[in-house]
Amino acid sequence: MRGRKKEPEGKRVTISTKVSEADAAFIDAVRGDISRSEWLRRLLRAGIRETVDAVRSMDAMEPYTPEQLQALHDKIAAEDAEDALS
Repeated sequence: MRGRKKEPEGKRVTISTKVSEADAAFIDAVRGDISRSEWLRRLLRAGIRETVDAVRSMDAMEPYTPEQLQALHDKIAAEDAEDALS
């Protein structure tokens, strides 16, 4: 048995998700000539960069009050409940 060639970025970890057939068709339509795996990697990297940038800008903001955190939690919970119904 031959060992696998090491990846330039080190070990790879599998991260997967299930999507509807409609979502998969949409993804296939917009991803162009790149593989689903590469498309997902690019999407994740873009999301990570956006999140890091948002966190960095939030560091300069005043911290949330407990009331603001509760309101944010309630808003997210309501959006999640709405998504579950659709």
